[in-house]
Amino acid sequence: MLNLPNCKISGPRDWLDSGTRTFAIRTTWNGDCVKHEPIKISLGPSADGGAVIKVLGPFFNSPAKPDGTPGKPFPHLWDYEVVEAFFLNDKNQYLEVELSPHGQHLLLMLKGMRNMVKVRCARKITYKAVALCQNQTQVKK
Repeated sequence: MLNLPNCKISGPRDWLDSGTRTFAIRTTWNGDCVKHEPIKISLGPSADGGAVIKVLGPFFNSPAKPDGTPGKPFPHLWDYEVVEAFFLNDKNQYLEVELSPHGQHLLLMLKGMRNMVKVRCARKITYKAVALCQNQTQVKK
């Protein structure tokens, strides 16, 4: 068994009766430990058969916010402050969901590592970012 530092552990914390699963993200995209409070992401079912993603974490406001309209897709959102969620299948395909604390979002369909098949997927998305305080933001999809 690997003996990894606590910050390397990222995964489900618990299942709730509503079917919601909560995760704590303690590492950056390249595996380094974060130097702030972990990002918390909850994923659960919505009443209309879709999914609800809730994000709670520090708000850095760096780099400056994208010029896009809040609530609308924004290309190259990964160049800004975002939280990303990846949904994989067993055919080497995945959906990447990017959520900005400023209200923009981006959905990408990929096959294999970084091989984009479709950008800004035409899906109904309801998204709003709600600032809790200067150092935190909660994002709801």
